[in-house]
Amino acid sequence: MAFQPGLPGSQFPSEDALIRRIQDIERSMRELSAANPFAPMGMKPVPGGVEFSGNLSVPNGSISNAALQAPVSPLATHVGTNNFGLNTGPNVELVRATINVPAGYTQALVFATATLHAWNNNGVNDDAYLVAKINGTQVGASSQCTAVPSADICIPATGTMLLTGLGATFYVAAAGSSANSAWAVNSNNFVNLDVMTVFLR
Repeated sequence: MAFQPGLPGSQFPSEDALIRRIQDIERSMRELSAANPFAPMGMKPVPGGVEFSGNLSVPNGSISNAALQAPVSPLATHVGTNNFGLNTGPNVELVRATINVPAGYTQALVFATATLHAWNNNGVNDDAYLVAKINGTQVGASSQCTAVPSADICIPATGTMLLTGLGATFYVAAAGSSANSAWAVNSNNFVNLDVMTVFLR
C-alpha cells in the first residue's frame, strides 16, 4: 500500500534513503575507529603503551641538560686502618671516609658496611662493639660479639641513609669499643669501611 501525503506514514524515508543513511553511519564508524586523535601530537596508542612518531618536547629550561644526561652519579669508597686498641665506654671513631659531593646533586643514598677484627688481650671474657655512622648519625644499634681471653673476634656492622640538602662533603665512619676493659693496641687489629653512594639531583 502506497503512502499518502499528509498521513503519518508518509514522513518515513524511502527504503533507498534508509540504506544510504545506514551506509553513511557505517562508513563514519569505520573512519572513527581508524582515526588517531593523538596524531597531531605525534602519538599513537598501542597495546600496553604509546608510540611516539615525533620528538617529545618539554618547555625550555624545565629540565637541565645535566639532569637529563646524568640523573644519578654512583661512587664506591673504601678506607681501612689497623694497629689500634679498643677503649671502653661510648663507641670511638676508628676510621672515616670523607665523601665529596659532585656539583648539582642535592641528595645521596648511602650504604655503609664496616668490619672490625680485634684481639682481646685481657684475662677474662669481654665484649666488643661496632657501629656505622653516616654524617655523624649512628645507624641502628651497635653490633656486638664476645671474645674469650687472648682470642680474636670479627664483627660486621651496616647502615643505610638518605641524606638531603647536601653541602660540599659528608662523612661515613666506623666506631667501636670494648665493654669492660680496654683492649691493647695490636697490629692484627683492623677495621674496613666500604661505602656505596648514589647521588641524586
